Amino acid sequence: MVSSYHKVLDRLEEHGSRFSRKGDTSSMAQCPAHDDNTPSLEITKTDGKTLLKDHGGCDTEAVVAALGLSMADLYDDDKRMGNNHDKPVGRRAMRSTTNRTMTKSTWRRAGAFTLIGQITNTQIYSRAFTDLCSRFHAQVTQRRNVAMGDCPNCGAQSLRLTDVAVPAGQSFTLAHCANCDVADLYKAMTTADADLRARVSRADTHLVIYDKEDGVRFTYADGVVVHRRADGKGGKWIRREGERADGKHAPYLSDIVRGYLPKRDRVMYVVEGEKDAASLVAAGYAAVSTLGGAQNVAASTDAAKLLETVSGCRVVCVVDDDKQGCAWADALHGLLSPYVGRDIEELRFIQGRDGIHDAGDAVASGRFDFDIVKHEDVMQDAAQDDGRRIALTRACDVKVERPVFLHNPLVPAKVLTLIAGRAGVSKSTLSIDIAAKATLGKLTGDWNGRPATVAFAAIEDDAGMQKARLQAAGADMTRVLFVTVDDTRNGSTVSTGLQLPDDTATLRDTLREHGVKLLIIDPITSCMDGNTDKRDDVRRSLDPLAAIAQELEIAIIGILHFNKGGGYASDKVSGSHAFRDTVRSLILVAKDDETGECVVTLDKSSYTPQQGASYKYTLAPRFITDDDGERMEVPIISNFAPTDTNVNEIINRNITGGDTTARAADNEVAEWLTNYLAENGPTSFKQIAADAKEAEGYTNDQLRNARKRAREPQIVTVRDPEYKGKGQRRLWQLE
Repeated sequence: MVSSYHKVLDRLEEHGSRFSRKGDTSSMAQCPAHDDNTPSLEITKTDGKTLLKDHGGCDTEAVVAALGLSMADLYDDDKRMGNNHDKPVGRRAMRSTTNRTMTKSTWRRAGAFTLIGQITNTQIYSRAFTDLCSRFHAQVTQRRNVAMGDCPNCGAQSLRLTDVAVPAGQSFTLAHCANCDVADLYKAMTTADADLRARVSRADTHLVIYDKEDGVRFTYADGVVVHRRADGKGGKWIRREGERADGKHAPYLSDIVRGYLPKRDRVMYVVEGEKDAASLVAAGYAAVSTLGGAQNVAASTDAAKLLETVSGCRVVCVVDDDKQGCAWADALHGLLSPYVGRDIEELRFIQGRDGIHDAGDAVASGRFDFDIVKHEDVMQDAAQDDGRRIALTRACDVKVERPVFLHNPLVPAKVLTLIAGRAGVSKSTLSIDIAAKATLGKLTGDWNGRPATVAFAAIEDDAGMQKARLQAAGADMTRVLFVTVDDTRNGSTVSTGLQLPDDTATLRDTLREHGVKLLIIDPITSCMDGNTDKRDDVRRSLDPLAAIAQELEIAIIGILHFNKGGGYASDKVSGSHAFRDTVRSLILVAKDDETGECVVTLDKSSYTPQQGASYKYTLAPRFITDDDGERMEVPIISNFAPTDTNVNEIINRNITGGDTTARAADNEVAEWLTNYLAENGPTSFKQIAADAKEAEGYTNDQLRNARKRAREPQIVTVRDPEYKGKGQRRLWQLE
């Protein structure tokens, strides 16, 4: 059977698209759906299907159609990993890997885990392993006990062979193909080879090839022997000998593996099964195994010997992804948890994901994809405390990633960026210039040379005007999307603007579906629910938006207005200070009245040392023709270059250029008050004063003076119709 992953690669090759493999399960290729000079199509093999993601913006349907395939071709046929097969007694049925066991047991998944604590493994591969490498034309990799060869089923060089040594001169080999189902690999490998068939058994996603037909004998320190071999039909045969009278035994490899540990930062893995323990050691991790089935681990484990083996270590228990695995985890949790912080440094439980069912699967495939799993009782205790608890993560477990930029250094990916400035200083034009260059792959960042899809949620300008400005800036219009929301009530649908946070979930799914890499919201306050002068209301809208940027690894730009007056530029961002606190990149824009140039300052950036850098540009006219054949003039960004002048200097120079400083300050308060009442309607002075103090630091006297100065419209007081107490309560409102 040819897997869906291999089928896609074959069609790409027939199409003439250049592609390169990034490993056993991933490739990058030129997208067949658009003119793609730089490979932008990512092809990933997962459990039973193939995922396509074009970083150039083409959707999956377009890519599939260009290859002459259907969406069904992205799935392996029904006989694939995860289905049950006819199998000997002792092989368990496999199930979907997405949180399947954990949602039905006392354990829950709680985030990804990266294996730590590698040891030095000096294993020399066996003679039988050398023979297998010769048989399948396999070349040894940098890990001397791992080789890549020709798969006898699909023909690709995707067969991974891993030699695993067992004490007393024994060994076995794990065989895995990233393209093929384990049943098909077994059939192709053994049909015409009776000798090999007698030595091969099937595991969840790999084959176990014993060096000898008699298999291997796993010998424990206290004398018990577990004899394991193939049954000649793809299954396994297991027998135990020499068990102690009380049935309790030290862990397998307990007499050997502690010698592998370093003096400090010791990590010991505990697994279910001798084969998995030996496999992890072969992969370079200190591991031991308990004896017996998962249901009997508590009765068959010498607790004192287990504690002696893991003493002074950070202990990581690898839970098999099945019902028995959870029972095993329950038993280990009961045996070891009382000693955390005393005899053992730390106790963690992990479980494989995305087709990794146990430690053997991870070693065989070379994919150590695990999640931390936590006991349900722990999580329930946290839930009883209003869902809040302290979590501590070791720094060595945190993955360090280089910041990714859509436009370096101004616009980082995975975060929210604000462009703020007064009205008329071309903030929107600047964002359109960034968007146009993004569609052409011309930004100076990680997407340079890779055209990106951008989306606009523009409230103040209609789509026609936005298109004209983008067209003037040279954008690839096929990569520009305009965001609207269809609101259906009682069978009637009305097209409205984006509303945050109500539309967060729909927005996230839509951006993911269309492969959007840049979202621009102009102005961002028009999309926000609540009072933008209140910190909690601002964070309620912006925090979910920032989460979308992080999850989808995209850049989001919001346009925001300045308040008038002088002072420190970023303090002039209108609304609550939560705007500045929430975003990771803040770009300020101002127009220099003396030169006519616009200046951009990177006022805040958490991801680059270039914070404080400034750039200047001018606006130049460009003429385009509308759809009716009429000629129209549209401004574009021109002469964008670094400058030593910053926005702080400009706004203060512009304000202090005359003798109207005090008057400008009064007008600023009056303007803020007018805008506040226009947005909130009739409001008590007490509430106005509280919001003004939080947002801008205005005093009560400033507000009263501003009310007197207000003209067109004037600000008047009216009786509060809802007040039922003694006397009257007055509200301020616009006339």
